[in-house]
Amino acid sequence: MSKAKTPRGKGKPRKHIAEALAVEPFKGSITILTQDPNVNGGVMVPPDGYAIATPGAVIICGPLVLPGQDLEIQAETIGTQTDTKGQAAAIDTSAPAWNGAPPPPLPPPVSGSNGATGATGDSGMNGGNTTIQADTYKLTNPLAIRAEGGDGGTGQIGQGGGAGIPFMGPGSDGGQGGDGGIGGTGGRGGAITIKYRNLPVPRIDASVKGGKGGKGGKGGSGGAGADHRGAGTALGPPGHRGNPGNEGKEGLTGPEGKIIIKQSV
Repeated sequence: MSKAKTPRGKGKPRKHIAEALAVEPFKGSITILTQDPNVNGGVMVPPDGYAIATPGAVIICGPLVLPGQDLEIQAETIGTQTDTKGQAAAIDTSAPAWNGAPPPPLPPPVSGSNGATGATGDSGMNGGNTTIQADTYKLTNPLAIRAEGGDGGTGQIGQGGGAGIPFMGPGSDGGQGGDGGIGGTGGRGGAITIKYRNLPVPRIDASVKGGKGGKGGKGGSGGAGADHRGAGTALGPPGHRGNPGNEGKEGLTGPEGKIIIKQSV
């Protein structure tokens, strides 16, 4: 069994499309796009962006996953089929999940000061775009296309309060912990553009939701109260520990992307 072909380079600009294919496409040709290496005669679609323009037909075989990248297809006919694992044709250019970490908490301030508010979390990545233009669509089932934004990052932990200051007599209270940082805003959903010339209208199950806002950071711990000291008289009471900071608010949901399905003239 022949294996799927791996294109050279990213295959992004159309003028370089021929480099990604073993044979230059022609009218009446069939190009099978897949990410299943066991598909006979398939062309492997890399995950970092891809584009193809052909006067022939394009078959989407199994799921194509390009996290946060763009996919562009221009063909006479678009069709779909399952891959060798039985997975239905689908396209997913949603942003990758946030896998970072918030900045480490700041060291506590001196002299019983209150802690600072934590920094806002990272914004989520934007979803990639899918653009398909064809005369006719021959879809066995509705084609699922996802271009959702990535979730925002977690806010920074609030700075801890500073320790109290020992005085002659009562010790001072520790500083209040800083509030946690606000979670990062979710990424914007991508754009899905489907153009067709001939009826019926392509059956597309599209989602361009914005990413969820990140979790707020934890509040910083309160500073320790100071020891009491005396000055030839009775010792004063020790200071109290400062109150912990409040947890940061959840970040905002990212804006939705756009879905355009229209008939071209």
